Amino acid sequence: MHEMALCEALLDAVERRAAGRRVTALRVTVGALHRVPREAFDSAFEVLSAGTVAQGAGVELVLLPLRVRCRSCEWADDADDLLGSCPACGGRDVMSEGGDELVLDIIRVAGSTEDISSDEPSVTGGN
Repeated sequence: MHEMALCEALLDAVERRAAGRRVTALRVTVGALHRVPREAFDSAFEVLSAGTVAQGAGVELVLLPLRVRCRSCEWADDADDLLGSCPACGGRDVMSEGGDELVLDIIRVAGSTEDISSDEPSVTGGN
């Protein structure tokens, strides 16, 4: 279950940025290619955050599709997975963008009116 590894990396980043302050909420952006089911993510986060500054924190999980485009017919759309061929023309010259994002966007700490914004581009250092 790769959600456990993802949540471990996420919690490491949260604990560094929170600097001992209790975290009440956070927002994480995850691309479709990570194939993260929301329920599995929520369960992994709940288990791994127990006893940390993020225990009980609400998590807004933003799931981003990848953008696919056919170079033959210029068809383009969002998708949840890589395509082997274009659904419009059947061509195999299909390219994709994004879908590999993994970003800790916002951390909200108790007793503060300001969020801690991410100063790093991704939780895992990029894919």
